[in-house]
Amino acid sequence: MNEDKATRYQRLRRRAGLVSALASLTVLLIAASAGLTGATARLADRLLHGDRLLNGDSSAASAIALMLAAALLVTLLHIVALPFAAYREWLLDRRYGLERVTFAQWRRQYVSDTASAVLLALAAAGLLRVSDVWLDAWWWLGFGAAAWAGQVLLTLATPWLLPWFLKMEPMGVPALTDRLQTLARRAGVSTLDVYRCHGGAAARRAQAALVGLGRTRRVVLSDTLIGHCNPDEIEVIVAHELGHVVHHDLWKGSIVTGLFALAGLAIAQIALTRWGAALAVLRPSDAAALPWLLLTAGGWLTITRPLRLAWLRRHERRADRFALRLTGNGEAFQTALRRLASFNLVEDDPSAVGRWLSAHPPMRERLALARSLHHQSSRPASR
Repeated sequence: MNEDKATRYQRLRRRAGLVSALASLTVLLIAASAGLTGATARLADRLLHGDRLLNGDSSAASAIALMLAAALLVTLLHIVALPFAAYREWLLDRRYGLERVTFAQWRRQYVSDTASAVLLALAAAGLLRVSDVWLDAWWWLGFGAAAWAGQVLLTLATPWLLPWFLKMEPMGVPALTDRLQTLARRAGVSTLDVYRCHGGAAARRAQAALVGLGRTRRVVLSDTLIGHCNPDEIEVIVAHELGHVVHHDLWKGSIVTGLFALAGLAIAQIALTRWGAALAVLRPSDAAALPWLLLTAGGWLTITRPLRLAWLRRHERRADRFALRLTGNGEAFQTALRRLASFNLVEDDPSAVGRWLSAHPPMRERLALARSLHHQSSRPASR
C-alpha cells in the first residue's frame, strides 16, 4: 500500500515540476523575444543619468541597470512558478502527510527564498559585467571560475549558515555520539561532528546530509530520523555519509558540476557570437542577453542533467557498499532504508523516468545490495 502511495506522490511531483519548467521556459522566451530585460535596463539607465545619481558614470549606470534587469527577471520567474511550487511543495506534501506548516508559513519561506535568489542574481549580474569588461570573449571562463569559487565558499560556510534558517544543535546522545566517533575513526576520519536538525513539528521527513568541506564538515540528522531509528540504523546511515567523506564526493561533485556549467557558458558564448547580431545583442553583459544566456546555458544543464544524476548514483552505490563493509550490519541497513522510504515516500521500484531523475539508486536495488553483502560482512565483535 505504501508503494502505491509513494508512486502516486512521486509521479504527481514530477508532473508538477515539468509543468513549472515549461512555464519558466515560456517566460524566458517571451522576455527574450519582447526585449523585456533590455527595456528595463534602458529605463533604469535613463533614470540613473537623469537624476544624476552617478555623476555621468555610464559604466556604473550600465552595471546597475544590468543588475536591476536580472533582479526583475528572477522575480518574474519566481512569481510564475509560485502556483506550481505551492502545489508541489505544500499542497501535495500536506495531502500525503509530509508537511505540517500552514500556507502562510510556506508563503513566507517562499518569499524568503525568492529574496535570496534575487540577491544571487544581483551578484551574478555584477560578476557578468566585470567578466565581460575585463575578459571580453573569454568572459565565460572568468565568470564560470568565479561562480565555482563562490559555490565552494558557500559550501564551506553552509554549516555556519544553516543555524540562521534551521534550529540545530549537537545530537545530545552521549553514548550514540561516542559510538559514531568510534565509527568515524575506523573509517579513517579523524573528527566527525553530528548535529540534530529540528523540523519534526513542520515536516515528518527523516533526512541525513553531509554538509561543509574539510574542517567545516559535519553530518546533520533530522530529529525525525533520530527519534524513530535505533542506534544500529543511525550507525549505518552515518556510515553511508562517511563513505562520501572518505571518497571526497562533495569535492568531486562540485568540480563536475562546475565543469558542466562552464561548458554551458561556453556554448552560450558561441551562440551569441553566431546569432547575437540577429538578436540585437552586442555583448553578453547587455541586459537583452540575459534571457538568451539562461535559455542556452540552462538548456544545456537540463539536457545533461541525467548524465550528472547517473554519476551521482554511482557515488551513492559506492557509499552504500562502504557503509555495509564498515558496519557489517546488512540487516540494520535494510531496516533503515525501509524506514526512510516510509517517512519520505520513496518509490521501491520507480519508472524509467523516475530512475533517470533521481540522485539515488532505486530502493529495491539498494536493498538487494544489502542482502548480497550481508553474508560477506561480519559485524565487529565489540563496539
